[in-house]
Amino acid sequence: MSLIEDEKKRNRWTAVFVSSLLIFSLACFGLMNTRYDALSRYPYTDRRSRELIKQYLTKQEIDYIIEYSIAPNMFVAYIREDGFSIYHAAEYKTLSRYQWDKRPADIVRMIEETRDYIDAETLAQYLNSYPYGVIRDHVVNGDQYAEGSTLIMNPGDLTAWVDRTHTVSRREPDHLVNINGIVPTENHRNIEVSDAIVPSLAGMCKDIEYDLNNGLVCGGITVKDGYISYADSEENYKEAQAQYGDKASQHVPYPGHDEHQLGLAVDFCVEGISDADFRRTEQYYWLLWNSWRYGFTADIGETEKDFTGLDPQPWHYRYIGEELAKSLHNDERSFGSYINRE
Repeated sequence: MSLIEDEKKRNRWTAVFVSSLLIFSLACFGLMNTRYDALSRYPYTDRRSRELIKQYLTKQEIDYIIEYSIAPNMFVAYIREDGFSIYHAAEYKTLSRYQWDKRPADIVRMIEETRDYIDAETLAQYLNSYPYGVIRDHVVNGDQYAEGSTLIMNPGDLTAWVDRTHTVSRREPDHLVNINGIVPTENHRNIEVSDAIVPSLAGMCKDIEYDLNNGLVCGGITVKDGYISYADSEENYKEAQAQYGDKASQHVPYPGHDEHQLGLAVDFCVEGISDADFRRTEQYYWLLWNSWRYGFTADIGETEKDFTGLDPQPWHYRYIGEELAKSLHNDERSFGSYINRE
């Protein structure tokens, strides 16, 4: 055999050896990959959680929970829900601490729909007083009547305050009571108010009848308005726009910004007397001097216009509770000045 042929043979065997080695290396590498545990650096050993993580998270997301040592109890309850994002796990956990009775799917949906507008803590606080749909509509779509208005946190409190920049949006109060048959209502209409008002309203009616002694039920005082829904407020505002144009908000509140929507306000009237002449009646003066004893305040008057933006409405009374009403009466302060710290 010549040296040339011998050299060729050695080259062929070298090529075969190198090829075999390469194939073997690739096979070993492939085998290692099939057995590689992406969670080998994850300090949590719960088998079920690991299976869910591998099934629902990408490699990038797995790297994320490993890097920041995010425990499975922070997110596993939500991992299968539509819209889930591992990067928002802390927000899901925050909301679920307050809304423990909500389904994981609801927690994920509420966070994902509102997180660009409010944080989870704020959302949780709002959910104590508002249906989620009302919150979402307000924070996402805004207030069509008062741009930039704030949804108040305490719509169910006796000191809840609404004005041009503070709203309850479309919220309906709890515990409304029909007062027709308890006190006189205009044309015997079914008028509702919060049940917090009813005892004081009935007591005031009894006492004005006794004090005025004019032979009229409730001394001639009649309730013409109590709770007004958002939809009815919209109708009232549209009518005011037709009559007053751009000055409509000086005569009626924006929808969602009306104290009547709280269920804590009533408007009075005297049969046969127009609103313009209400100030001339003995009933008006009795209310002006005595309503505070029953927890009411004439909270929209000349001193209130700067706060509410409304023209004076001497027939309008707001229930704030006897203790606060007495305190404001003694200090000669209005409810608006108390709320606005002036």
